Amino acid sequence: MNVSSERYRQKAAECDRLAEREHFARIAVRYRDLARRWREVAQLAERLERSSPSADPDRAGERAPPLAQHEPALGFDPSLIKL
Repeated sequence: MNVSSERYRQKAAECDRLAEREHFARIAVRYRDLARRWREVAQLAERLERSSPSADPDRAGERAPPLAQHEPALGFDPSLIKL
């Protein structure tokens, strides 16, 4: 697991904690959705790390394929989420 994916999983866990403490059901649902999306981002980061040429000494110097070849877009920009 890389540093980025671990950080994303921590953000997901924080969203889960916030959802548990939230009194308003609609807000709790939003936190759970955010947690799910952070986990998706963590999985994507791990896949990208595994497919990165720098992760394989035999592929050193190669460029990683564009993101579109790895996974369809998640439909949101995780960098915009501030916890």
